[in-house]
Amino acid sequence: MTVQTRLIPHSPERTASIAHPNGVGVIGVGTNGIGGLIEIRVHDNGTGIPESVKAKIFQPFFTTKPTGEGTGLGLSLSYDIITKGHGGTLEMESAEGQGTESVIHLPANIMDNGRTVLEADAKLKGQAD
Repeated sequence: MTVQTRLIPHSPERTASIAHPNGVGVIGVGTNGIGGLIEIRVHDNGTGIPESVKAKIFQPFFTTKPTGEGTGLGLSLSYDIITKGHGGTLEMESAEGQGTESVIHLPANIMDNGRTVLEADAKLKGQAD
């Protein structure tokens, strides 16, 4: 999934720059079904996102990396894929020094090979024809 590859690479950068009691940065991924939505959460225990940056993170070409090290398109493209392409939402919940959590909500009726995501999941679990 392109969006996951855009969210997760940012997490090691955030976790590498904070002193952890055990010296380890942590990245976690969780999923959940909520009504007609699929929720995906990617969280880390890194440095968090500064307030001055939060309002800009989904803008095209915005980057906090040094010149030549980032295009600033990763989160912008992810936002557009989720919101415009699939009718979902992408939010970042973050506090400086406390890590960041990316929260994605997607409609569960997105089609995959002619089946909704929920129908495809049921088939994998042997609950559908």
